[in-house]
Amino acid sequence: DDGPLVALADVRVGQAVVVRRIDEHLQTLAASMAVLEDGQIRPGVTAQVGAAEDGRLSLRVAGAHEPLLVDSAIARGVFVSV
Repeated sequence: DDGPLVALADVRVGQAVVVRRIDEHLQTLAASMAVLEDGQIRPGVTAQVGAAEDGRLSLRVAGAHEPLLVDSAIARGVFVSV
């Protein structure tokens, strides 16, 4: 059991998450999907949520060199288990 899904935007700082689903509407937005693809955010990926700043949250993907800054609008469409 992977537990209930929550929006990435609702996860507290410091929490480790597993990406489970990307909202269907978000998948139709090329620019938003480019951000996620460039940051290797896809179902099954493990990441840690960092501090939010300027309306964005920091997401450190396992194995990545730099954290990815994700806009809150995108984070509301990425669903994770904690």
